[in-house]
Amino acid sequence: MLKAIHSFEKFSATDLHLIKKWERFHTDGIIVGQRPTVAASWKRSKMYDIDYSLKQVPLLYQTDNELHEMKEQNQTLLHFAAPFIQQLYSEVSHEDINIVLSNEQGILIDQLVPVHIQKEVEKISFVPGADLSELAVGTNAIGTALVEKKPVQIFSGEHFVEGGLPWVCSAAPILDPLTNEVLGILNMTGNKKVVQAHDLNLVINYALKIQKAIVTPHHTLINQTIFDHVAQPIVIFDIKGRITQCNVPAKQLLKIHNGISVSELLGRTSFTEIQRLLGRNELQELMTVKDGTEWKLKVDAYQIGEHLLGGVLLFEKGKEVVQESSHSHQTRYHLDQIIAADPAMLKLKEKVKKASYSESNVLISGESGTGKELIAQSLHSSGPRAHQPFVSINCGAIPKELLSSELFGYDGGAFTGAKAKGKKGKFILANNGTIFLDEVAELPFELQVYLLRVLEEREIVPIGGEKSIPIQVRVIVASHKNLKEEVKKGTFRQDLYYRLQVISLHVPPLRDRKKDIPLLVDDCLKKLGKKEGAACLEAGVMETLLNYNWEGNIRELKNSIEYALFQAETDYISLTDFPEEISCIANRSSKQQESSNLVTFRSKIDQPMLIEALNQTGGNITHAAKMLNTSRVTIYRKIKEFNL
Repeated sequence: MLKAIHSFEKFSATDLHLIKKWERFHTDGIIVGQRPTVAASWKRSKMYDIDYSLKQVPLLYQTDNELHEMKEQNQTLLHFAAPFIQQLYSEVSHEDINIVLSNEQGILIDQLVPVHIQKEVEKISFVPGADLSELAVGTNAIGTALVEKKPVQIFSGEHFVEGGLPWVCSAAPILDPLTNEVLGILNMTGNKKVVQAHDLNLVINYALKIQKAIVTPHHTLINQTIFDHVAQPIVIFDIKGRITQCNVPAKQLLKIHNGISVSELLGRTSFTEIQRLLGRNELQELMTVKDGTEWKLKVDAYQIGEHLLGGVLLFEKGKEVVQESSHSHQTRYHLDQIIAADPAMLKLKEKVKKASYSESNVLISGESGTGKELIAQSLHSSGPRAHQPFVSINCGAIPKELLSSELFGYDGGAFTGAKAKGKKGKFILANNGTIFLDEVAELPFELQVYLLRVLEEREIVPIGGEKSIPIQVRVIVASHKNLKEEVKKGTFRQDLYYRLQVISLHVPPLRDRKKDIPLLVDDCLKKLGKKEGAACLEAGVMETLLNYNWEGNIRELKNSIEYALFQAETDYISLTDFPEEISCIANRSSKQQESSNLVTFRSKIDQPMLIEALNQTGGNITHAAKMLNTSRVTIYRKIKEFNL
C-alpha cells in the first residue's frame, strides 16, 4: 500500500512516476515496477478490452425508477451501512472526500459527497447507478477489491482508465461474517493532491463495523438466507418442543412448517424423550420420520450460557447408506462453478438452486457444449443427495443392444456371454442418489416403455430376473434435441416426455449470453494457464471473441483457448494464435470496414475533386476512376450530377 504523502514535492514525483508507467503500459503494453495487485488487475483489464481513454463511469441505472429498484434490491446492506457511512463522512468532512458504498457487483448504491466537489463527481458519472466493476472500468479500488476480496488503495496512475488519473481511492470489502462472501464495498475517493486524508485503515475499520452490525442477534435476515442454503434439513425448536424455524430443505423434504411439535415430526407420543436427549446435550441416532424415510438425526442443545432455549435437529442420510456410495460415482461440479453474469444464466442458476431441493424429475435442454452435465451435477451436489452416488450415462454413445443391460442390469446366465454373477445396472448403482440420462432422445422406443414403468413404479427387474428391486433414485435427463418435436415425429413417447419434464431447465447457447464470455475466458486462462503458463489476451482479441458465433458453445471456447495457449509464444495471446475460423473473423471485419470507408469516400466526391481528377487524366474516365478509387459508373453519375 502507498504511504500517505505529506509534501507537495514527494507527491509530484510519485504522481509523475506513476503517470509515466501508465503511459508506457498503454503505449507498449509493458508493465514495469507495479505492485502485484495492480499489475494483475491491469492484465485483467486489458483482457476485458477496456477503453483506457474512458473518462466517465458507465451508468447501469439512470432513471428514477431504475435507481429506486436498485436500492430496493440492496435494502439490507443500505440499512446496516447507512449510519456508519454518515459517521465516516463526518470524520473526514474537513477534506474533499467522497464516501461511497457499492454492492457485491460493484454498482454504486449510495454516497455522501461535499457540495463543492459534487459537480466534479457528477461530471465523471461517479454517482449511484454507476458500474465500478473491473469489467466496466478496469483497475479501480472498488472493482479490484471485489476481485481480490481484500482492502485496496489505487493511486492516480494506477487506475486503468484516463478518468481515474486525478483520483485516489481506498476501498475495503464488507464480508458476510458467516460465509466470508463479499456483500459490498466501502470506499473513500478524493483528489490525489489530498492523499494524506486517505487512510485505508480508517475504511477497513468502518467496513468491520458494518460487518459486526450485520451479524448481531437482532438482525436475522442474512442468517436466514445462509440457513436456507444448507442442503440438509435443519429444524430449530423451543424449550416446549414447538418448531420455531426450519430451512427450505426441511420444509420441502420433511413436509413441515413452523409451529408444529417435534413429537409430531418424529412420530413420538410425547416430548419427554426429546427433553432427555437435550439433557445429554448431543446425541446421534438413526430414526424414521413420519413419511417413512430413514435419517441420521443429530440433536444439539441450543443455549446461552447455562440457559437452555431449545434445540436443533440436523438430518442426514443414514451412515450405512453413505458407506455404500462409490467414489467413482461422485460429482465434480457444484452450483458455485456455474459462471454467470448474463441475466438468463443468473435466472437459470436460481432455478437450479431451487430445483436441487426437489425430488421431481428434471429435463435439461440446450445445444451441445452448453454445459448440461454441469447443471445436472450441480442439481445433485447442491441437494440432500449430495453424498450419494451420481451416475451418468450417454444414451447415444452405447449400442442399442447393450443399452438395456447397462441401464437395468442382468441376472447371471441371462444371455450368452453374460457374467455368472450378473451385473448391476446404472439404476441400481445410483440407488439413493441421482441418475443422469444424457441424450435421452436417443433412447430406443422399446426401452422408453421400460423406463416409463421404472419412473412410475420406482422398481426395476433386471434382464433375466424375476424379482423386482425397489429403488429410490432421482432422475435427471438431458437432450440437445427438442423432445416436443421428437414426440410429434413419433420417435419419443408423449407419456414419457411429460413424466420427465416435471421441472424443465433450458441452458442458453453461448452466443445468447455474451456477458459471460469474458468471465469464461478468464476462468479458462486461470485453469489452463497452470498447465501451459500464465497468459492474457492482447487488446482487441476479446472483441473478436464476443463477435464470434460459438456454434460449439463453451466446449468450443475452452478448446480454442487451450489451442491459443499452446500456439502463443509470449505471455500475450494474439488473434493469430486462435484457430483460423476465429482469427479470420477479424480479417473479414477489417475488410468490411475498409469497404464501408470506401463507400463513405465515394459519397463525398465533390465537384472540385472530380474536376481536378479529370484535368490530371486528360478527361480519361477510367484513369480518373482509379485516381479516386471508385468505379467508372460513379464517375459518369457524378458528371451528370454536377452538369459537367
